[in-house]
Amino acid sequence: MCIYSERTQVLLSPEQLARLKRIAARDGKSVGAEMARLAWIISPDLGFDQVAEVRRIDPTAFGADPA
Repeated sequence: MCIYSERTQVLLSPEQLARLKRIAARDGKSVGAEMARLAWIISPDLGFDQVAEVRRIDPTAFGADPA
């Protein structure tokens, strides 16, 4: 288990927080765990399909999936 030593605050609108809570509840995770995962998704050097991961989390993120 990795213990992190850094904290940050993020200002979200009520709508953003509600959406994040729904996603976290759906995935059985905490809001903090979802925020950490999303921070990794937006990193450009992860080596996986970021768009596919974002669509998995929120299918409406980029509009209709062309596939």
